Amino acid sequence: MADELGISNEVLFMGYYKDVIEILSLIDIFVVSSLSEGLSSVLLEGMAMAKPVVATDIESNAQVVVNGETGILVPPKNPKALAGGIIRLLRNKEEARRMGLAGRRRVEQYFDIKLKVKKVEEIYDKLIGEKLT
Repeated sequence: MADELGISNEVLFMGYYKDVIEILSLIDIFVVSSLSEGLSSVLLEGMAMAKPVVATDIESNAQVVVNGETGILVPPKNPKALAGGIIRLLRNKEEARRMGLAGRRRVEQYFDIKLKVKKVEEIYDKLIGEKLT
C-alpha cells in the first residue's frame, strides 16, 4: 500500500525491534490512532520520553492524555483531524516541546509503577488490618 500511495520512501516497516527507547528518541511526535484499547503502555512510554502526543479520543487515551496540555486528542476514524494535530505540532515546536514535558510530568505523577505498587500495598495492608481486628 505504501508503494501504491507513493510514500514508500517516507515509511519504514521495521518489524520486531528490541530497543524501543532508541526509536522513541528519534521521533518528534508520538501518534496513537487506536479505535479501542486498554491502558496503552506504548502511549505512556512515548509520554515518558517527553514526546508530544496526537491520539484518538477514546476512553483509555483520554485517561492518559490531557487535551491541549500533554497532547492533542482527535476524533476516532478522522484522518483529517489526526493529520491536523500532527501538522499543528510540527509547525509549533515550542507548543510540542511544552506538551512533551507536561506529558512526562503526568506519567511520573500518575502512572509511575512504584506509585502503583505502593497503592496496591496500602490496599492490602488495610484489608489485612481489617481482618485482624
